Amino acid sequence: ATGAANSVIIAPPNDTEDKPQVGILVTHPGLLIERFVVLGGSHGIKATGADGLRIRGCKAIAQEFNGFTVEQTSGVTIE
Repeated sequence: ATGAANSVIIAPPNDTEDKPQVGILVTHPGLLIERFVVLGGSHGIKATGADGLRIRGCKAIAQEFNGFTVEQTSGVTIE
């Protein structure tokens, strides 16, 4: 996809129990997540088992817990 930086906004809905969901959930290695804005949710971007993940130019705004959460993952770069 092309376009201006931060022109894509993800606003995750609440689940069936009215609890906020994760904006972007990453569970695969070697991915690049670039130029997204995540508004709300429990976590903006949550990575588990996503070795080598690169997060570039992203914004996480008004999450219930953390903007960026990384678990059981090595070699992550957040720029």
